[in-house]
Amino acid sequence: MNTHEELFESYLKGRSTTAERADFEARMRADPSFAEQFRQFRAAAAVVRIAGDQRLKQRLAAIHAEVFPERRGRLIPITRRGWLAIAASVLVLIGVSYFFASRQASTSDLYAEHMVAYPGPDRERSDDGANDPAWTHFADAYSEERYDDAITGLDTMTSDAAPAYMVAFYRGQCLLLKTNPDPQAAMRAFQEVLATDNDLLASARWYLGLAAMNHGDHALARVQFTALRDAGAYKHTEAARLLEALPDEQ
Repeated sequence: MNTHEELFESYLKGRSTTAERADFEARMRADPSFAEQFRQFRAAAAVVRIAGDQRLKQRLAAIHAEVFPERRGRLIPITRRGWLAIAASVLVLIGVSYFFASRQASTSDLYAEHMVAYPGPDRERSDDGANDPAWTHFADAYSEERYDDAITGLDTMTSDAAPAYMVAFYRGQCLLLKTNPDPQAAMRAFQEVLATDNDLLASARWYLGLAAMNHGDHALARVQFTALRDAGAYKHTEAARLLEALPDEQ
């Protein structure tokens, strides 16, 4: 793994602050080597996510052991970070594009690669700095990746705690990220955000496109990704790549 592992993981998990994300993306544009390391890390993370069953992990471990025989006797703990290390080394050796082509990447693979949680909101919303109980419950649960609990907080939210578009946006997030995802309900939530003028429009369009892609509605996904690409808006570069990768048929 490279020395930027924690930085990359923080960015992908949505744990970076707005300023940190801006600095990270600026460095990506200015430093091709850094951008390439991040691309390989993200691909490795996608492999770990889509590996799912133990068989593919065993295949990765076998390739790793064959290439690095001096490490064969060592026990590699099956943790996310351990598998990231194995996947990264394998991808570097055999090529990211070849690996994914050999797996005939589907839209579910693309979704797994690009679906990263939007950064969590601040715990305090009211002007006087006092915490609304429902908002605090939601914000804490979201930051701790307890998405079902976060939805419970949103269900009890009043208009005094947060505007409707913000509640809808984070509801869509939670519906995609919870234990049993509901992409259809998430799509409705993001469409609700797009129905009004607000500061989350571009972000909602990106996640609506992902939800639609995951649900198999490629036409709706194309509409969202095309709008982002053409406007040079949020995630426009990734949107352009997804447009190239999406199959034409529904």
